[in-house]
Amino acid sequence: MDGTSRDFLRLVADNDDDSVSGDKTVLVELGDKIDIVYAGRATVSRRIFVGRPTSNDSFYKNNDPKSQLKHDIREVQVRFSVMKDDLLQTAVISEEKLNSVVLETNKILAQATLRLKVQTLGLGTGLAPPASIETNWRTGGVDIAGIENYRVTNDEIELWRMRPQNSGNVVDVFVIPGLSKPGHRAVSFFAGWVNSSANPAAAAGKNCIFLTAGDITAKEIGQVLAHELGHILINVEHGGQKWDLMHAFEILTESERPNAKRIKPSQEDDIGDVFQTTIMRAGANNLPQ
Repeated sequence: MDGTSRDFLRLVADNDDDSVSGDKTVLVELGDKIDIVYAGRATVSRRIFVGRPTSNDSFYKNNDPKSQLKHDIREVQVRFSVMKDDLLQTAVISEEKLNSVVLETNKILAQATLRLKVQTLGLGTGLAPPASIETNWRTGGVDIAGIENYRVTNDEIELWRMRPQNSGNVVDVFVIPGLSKPGHRAVSFFAGWVNSSANPAAAAGKNCIFLTAGDITAKEIGQVLAHELGHILINVEHGGQKWDLMHAFEILTESERPNAKRIKPSQEDDIGDVFQTTIMRAGANNLPQ
């Protein structure tokens, strides 16, 4: 690149974005290293990193809403509890597909310099559901009938009881066969929802997600998981436009869904804008309570 050129390369995290600008994009992951060579009267090279190392993390010091260049890589701690498929008597999702889901989720969260730090329980045979909810497990799916009205169901309580006691700053994701509400791929019990419930039992579900494996691709499950993590990290309900990550996924058409993955950038610096990347990053360090 000579000194007068205005050309630049855009770093992107997924294949869709990499395909739109010819050779003007570079497909990367957080933590990658890139060697840049400037060729002019003299050749100058420099190695850059995609995201500052996690060792730079000092809470808000590297979370400047006006400069994403200062953003260190932050990790959202996620523990997957993979449940049993009642008919097949195996885990509802394979290790290979779950790894692909994590990869797809990371591609979206990279916009906020975030990635998942994963623990997994139940791969292979799957974790058995509580006996008291096995009937729903086989037929209509886990009962989430009261989700819009902050009401807690027995199915939810029984699954929350399976959470390890040391949940701490970990988001527990139960990968399950299905949910009782048609069209719902997942549901998240973020702090605001829990705190709005009149049932004290809801406290056990704070920062927990029910994610259906379903007959959909790992890419689509990854997008659903990124959306639900947005609820938890930002601590809000649905909102935004159809291109926003936080738009209600189940009401989008098939053609709209691939584009609903954008996290509003911190450079907008709008105090009233709850979709800022900096809020998600702060949530990764300390889950909203």
